[in-house]
Amino acid sequence: MGVFNNNQDGFVDETVCSFVTENVPPNEPINPDPSNGETNVDKNHDLTWDCSDPNGGLIKYDIYFGTENPPPKLASNITGKSYNPGEMVYKTIYYWKVVAWDNFGAYTSGPIWSFLIK
Repeated sequence: MGVFNNNQDGFVDETVCSFVTENVPPNEPINPDPSNGETNVDKNHDLTWDCSDPNGGLIKYDIYFGTENPPPKLASNITGKSYNPGEMVYKTIYYWKVVAWDNFGAYTSGPIWSFLIK
């Protein structure tokens, strides 16, 4: 592809290239803490996970959390990889999952994890 200009020959001696990359959804959230099936979890434990975007963009998260399986959505547009669900109840099983969203509306849902408060 050539680029025109106003000099004598009408062309610039540089080639212009452009690349269009396809958006790829975020990777699946992994490495939950508390881990799936963990028992003896403190009642004030924060939820944390790992996740990345193959395109290198910003990821926002929806958090599903509760004592029902599947858990209800508790929060949206979380920008960090941790969430404080508040004080939990002793001897209770909690279920949670994370849905990762990129800037283009593509998303990936993680699995449902569970843990028991000691």
